[in-house]
Amino acid sequence: MNRLRNNFMPSGMLVLALLLMTFALVSCGEDDPVAPATNQAPASPLIDTDAGSPDDGALDIALGAQLHWTCSDPDDDPLTYTVHFGTATAPPAVGPAQDTYSYTPAGLVNGTTYYWRIVAADDGDMATSSAVWSFTTVAATSETVSAPGAPTGPAAGETTASLSYTATGAT
Repeated sequence: MNRLRNNFMPSGMLVLALLLMTFALVSCGEDDPVAPATNQAPASPLIDTDAGSPDDGALDIALGAQLHWTCSDPDDDPLTYTVHFGTATAPPAVGPAQDTYSYTPAGLVNGTTYYWRIVAADDGDMATSSAVWSFTTVAATSETVSAPGAPTGPAAGETTASLSYTATGAT
C-alpha cells in the first residue's frame, strides 16, 4: 500500500501542475476574445445645405452652384465619393472617386433641372448611394446688360473723376 501511495503522489502533483499551467496560460490571454471585425457599409450621404449646397428640389439656383454633402462610416473607415451629376434622372458619374465633400459642376445652363447623387465607398469595398437630388438653375433674363461706355472728361485741369452707375432689374 505504501508503494501505491508513492506512485499516486507524483501523478497527483503532475495533474495539479498541469492545471496550474493551463490556468496561467489561459489567464495571460485577452480578457474577451474578439471575433473578427465585420465591415459595415457607410451611412447614406446627406445634402449639406449649411455648407451652401442647394436643397433637394430648389429653384432659381445660381449658375455657380456648389454641391456639398456629409457622410460617415460606422467603422470609421476612410471614405471616397463618386459624384453622379447631369440632366438625366439617373445621372452618370462625372469622374473618378474623390475624398472631398464637395463638387462644383461646370457649364450649368439657365432654366435647367439638374440631378445628382453621391456614392460613398469605404476601403472594405462597401458602398452606399444617396437618394437622387435635384435643383433648377435660375431662368435666363430677357434684359441685356451692357458695359458702360468709356468716360469722357476735360483734356486739361482736374484729372480725377468718380464714376458710378446703377443697374436695375439685374439678377
